[in-house]
Amino acid sequence: MDLGGAREINGVFVQEYSDIGKAMQIRLGDDNVEIRFRQVPVEKMHDTSSDDPTWDNAYGSTFLYHWIAGNSPEWQWLKAKGLNEPAARLRQGGLKT
Repeated sequence: MDLGGAREINGVFVQEYSDIGKAMQIRLGDDNVEIRFRQVPVEKMHDTSSDDPTWDNAYGSTFLYHWIAGNSPEWQWLKAKGLNEPAARLRQGGLKT
């Protein structure tokens, strides 16, 4: 799967933004609906298990809206990991397939 320059580390989608010194991490919850994300300093991009900084709920965020609307590598990765897509779309506000 083409992750658009990102990679998977320990079951977490990681996109490095070296120009701003940060990386975005995305993880899918055990229920295959919960989606969490956070930005970390690029030197901590391999640390996918800590809770510092805290993980944010992706629902209601513009990030998730754009991932879905653009059928982005992030969205493709979530679906490949087993995301319950109908439940996720409903939770995000009923976005259509």
